[in-house]
Amino acid sequence: MTGRVPSQAVEGLLYLLAAFGPLAFGCVEPWSRATLEFMAFLLALLCWLRGGREAPGPAGWAWLFPASFASFGLLQLLSPVLPDGPRPLLPFTAAEGETQAAVLLWAAYAAVLWSVPRILSTHEAARRGARFLLWLGAAVSAQGLLQAAFWNGRLYWTRPTTIATVFGPYYNKDNAANFLLMSGLMGAGVWFSKRKDWPAVDGPPPDHFRSQVRLGAVVALVAAGLIACSSRGAFLALVLAGAFAGFLRAGRVSRARDRAAGAAVALGAGVLALFFVYKTVGTAADAGGVVDRSISLRLTIYHDAMAWLRDAPLFGTGLGSFETVYPSYEGLDLRALARHAHSDWLELALEGGLLAALAAFAGAFLLAAHAAR
Repeated sequence: MTGRVPSQAVEGLLYLLAAFGPLAFGCVEPWSRATLEFMAFLLALLCWLRGGREAPGPAGWAWLFPASFASFGLLQLLSPVLPDGPRPLLPFTAAEGETQAAVLLWAAYAAVLWSVPRILSTHEAARRGARFLLWLGAAVSAQGLLQAAFWNGRLYWTRPTTIATVFGPYYNKDNAANFLLMSGLMGAGVWFSKRKDWPAVDGPPPDHFRSQVRLGAVVALVAAGLIACSSRGAFLALVLAGAFAGFLRAGRVSRARDRAAGAAVALGAGVLALFFVYKTVGTAADAGGVVDRSISLRLTIYHDAMAWLRDAPLFGTGLGSFETVYPSYEGLDLRALARHAHSDWLELALEGGLLAALAAFAGAFLLAAHAAR
């Protein structure tokens, strides 16, 4: 079946899908989410018609994890129950409509992870993809900075919103910061990478310096947008990403003693950063001090979720069921509407049980182990 679909068309659809998510308000609305899922399934279909092999490494099997979550959601749909009704011992869902939507989303995620390694299977294709994500991050950053400078309360200066934390086309500046963090680090990787077509003796090509200046300027623009988002989570993720990059870099040092020392320092820096974050929050709470409202809300949700986890520990209450089930466990201290657990790991454990959470941890561990090798 190779040759039926031009490779340029498939790669172009991948770029269109990658651009649609960030630019369509983060795809949090039903119309945009449905469009994103349609493009993901279409991408997988075109890749199957085109044929070809995926890139080596975990990219070949990473799609199995979201596919397994989608399959588990289908099992949950076989036993729909009322949110406050009796719960069977087998997988069930307390929010049938939300679980159906979650199954589609996980399946679309699996379709993307299956397709991307078959499209970006060469060094140059991967480099083009990384550059595209960098320039896309620059566009989001420029839009956000301009909107902050000439704020008029509208997304793209046309769409009104009452939310005060928007950035660029995103309703939530923390979500924008997540994308800019990924885009900026991807661009930094391209900036420091070496092209495969460099001559072995003559060194970099003549236009290398100009290209590096352009790349550096674009990375700086993305970094400026990330700073403007003022997302504490993104800054912490940046520190942890730096610690992990240092850990990987230590593996390329020639002397065994220096490798061990470098890896220990990198891991220690990451652990120390997490320790101080949790220590600061915990100490302030224990002392009765004023804790940031966003942090206190999260701590309240985490506390309420423990009772939920004890009631449905193995199979959860259905993928996507958080907003439906949480009011049954919500304490009087929250005084707010919680649509998410503000922790993907916890929310997956609540909706899919400990088995789903363990599967997610296993996938993350395998990817980290492969990167460490």
